[in-house]
Amino acid sequence: MICVVYIVVIAVILAVVFVIVRCTVVVPKAHKFIVERMGKFRCEWDEGLHILIPFIDKIAERVSMEEKTADFSRQLFVTQDEIPVEIDTVIFYKVTDAKKYTYNIKRPLAALESLSSVALHDIIANMRCSYVFVAHDDINRKLTSALNQSVEQWGMQVNLVELKDIVQVS
Repeated sequence: MICVVYIVVIAVILAVVFVIVRCTVVVPKAHKFIVERMGKFRCEWDEGLHILIPFIDKIAERVSMEEKTADFSRQLFVTQDEIPVEIDTVIFYKVTDAKKYTYNIKRPLAALESLSSVALHDIIANMRCSYVFVAHDDINRKLTSALNQSVEQWGMQVNLVELKDIVQVS
């Protein structure tokens, strides 16, 4: 009889320890975790040690706050003097607001690529072909400014845009 009580006590202690270990969460440096309680946003965890309430809270998203790059493939644009050019771009960005990044945009990289394509089209369409090849810094600055006006609502910031390659299509 006493043996059965010991086994039950040990089982309960092990279950409690297991739940505590499973509910202890360490958020690494330069990350934020979005926590939902029963499907609704509850809070945003910064780096450090946190306790999750079992069966009620869940980590909805793990967001890296480090700077990232997005390398977009070559796209075709037409200059003001109707000469087609292909341009490769690389965008350096970071997440500034984990909650907006999680809930305000479904696929942030696809949206960033589409937005950069449209903004670059507007910039290139107003330039002569000869100027496009020498105005990298001007194009980068205009594109960075145009992107930052839109991506702020998604909790992102574009730090730098680089044109990797510009090729005139014949």
